[in-house]
Amino acid sequence: MPIVIKRSIEHSHVNVSKVEAGRISKAAAGYIFAPGTSILCGECAFVGEGGLCSDHPGPEQRVNLEKGSCNDWQDRRQGLVAGNNSRPWVQVAYIENNNGFGCRRCEHMDLEKHDCSVVDPNSPGDNPGKIDPYACCVFWEKDPKRGNWPESRFV
Repeated sequence: MPIVIKRSIEHSHVNVSKVEAGRISKAAAGYIFAPGTSILCGECAFVGEGGLCSDHPGPEQRVNLEKGSCNDWQDRRQGLVAGNNSRPWVQVAYIENNNGFGCRRCEHMDLEKHDCSVVDPNSPGDNPGKIDPYACCVFWEKDPKRGNWPESRFV
């Protein structure tokens, strides 16, 4: 299942009014559990030798392996994926963050409670009854503080 990292509400296919009315399911949010990763291009199954992403066309194939990510991220540990070079950055909401992505760096995450203000922790999916700090979803928004923390601050 691809991870969908939302860069702003307008990129999401989920109606914002549904989020305001109540939390959405893990499935609708594209929630994925990827422990041991920061959801970066360098960890993505679409990125092959030479650091080129087979998901993106032309010059957009050269992604930032240490800071970049997009909605099409796939866990490389499950094997490489051959893309068709057809998904431009604007379609997949490619962005960069110096320290990576994931719930632990998201403004919607309550680290103490392992809960999210947008995603229902009790909905079917990975991590029953909680939102894991090493998961991520379509509603990822950089937390003003934790979004800049190095990984060592979370241990």
